[in-house]
Amino acid sequence: MYRTLFVPALADRSLSASLLAAEPIARTLKSHISCLFVAEPIAPSPGMELGWSDELVTSAEDAMAELSENLGQAFMSFCADHNIDVVDQDYLAPAPRMSASWSSTRGETDERAASFARQADLIVMARPENPSRFGCRFEEALVARSGRPVLITPATPPLAMPGHPIVAWNGSREAARAVAMAMPMIQHAGAVTVVSVGDLPRDVPSAEDLSVCLHRQGVKATFRQVERQAEGVLATLEKAVSEFRGDLLVMGAYSHAQWREVVLGG
Repeated sequence: MYRTLFVPALADRSLSASLLAAEPIARTLKSHISCLFVAEPIAPSPGMELGWSDELVTSAEDAMAELSENLGQAFMSFCADHNIDVVDQDYLAPAPRMSASWSSTRGETDERAASFARQADLIVMARPENPSRFGCRFEEALVARSGRPVLITPATPPLAMPGHPIVAWNGSREAARAVAMAMPMIQHAGAVTVVSVGDLPRDVPSAEDLSVCLHRQGVKATFRQVERQAEGVLATLEKAVSEFRGDLLVMGAYSHAQWREVVLGG
């Protein structure tokens, strides 16, 4: 069960969109939304020290403080508009109920956010507003360092729990872990489709095998095998989600060797 949702407050994406995605999950499962802003230390890049003055550092610090204040106000406004009780981060309710808390700290964003996220059951955040070639660096850092599932939402997130998750299945450890971590949403959904791309190796569980196991969990699951598109596996899965009318894609990540993850990414 997702009792704690972690929503990072970031400058490059809409906090409102992230909270809109977390709110129906929290309301349905009576979860706590834990929101964190990390203020990066102001320091010049190596070799650029001579170009920095005390006034420039002060200006950058003021801008960081203003960003923290603006995001904090946006958080409080969202909670007020959606009737969410704001409590202290360490508050323990006598019974499960929807609530939220705001925290801020200083440090390196990837490291501090990943550490904070380890106490949560699910990480929820919107995509960057202006994605770039390196726009998924923060998402990769959370997946690799937090050990928790990450739900990435579109700019306009759905206003309800997923009704038809699509499980991308290749029989790997990472896929199995993703399914286990998504079970609260899978079990809540009305239907689930397990999709495999092409033929899987004989020594791994098939999409049919997984659908049988999900049936034992009380999940109405079906399975489909689709042919790999020329554009690649990701394009194939995106087409499957559209074709089968799915509203959530559950998939594993980071199945390469660790050195390759560091050098090339996941």
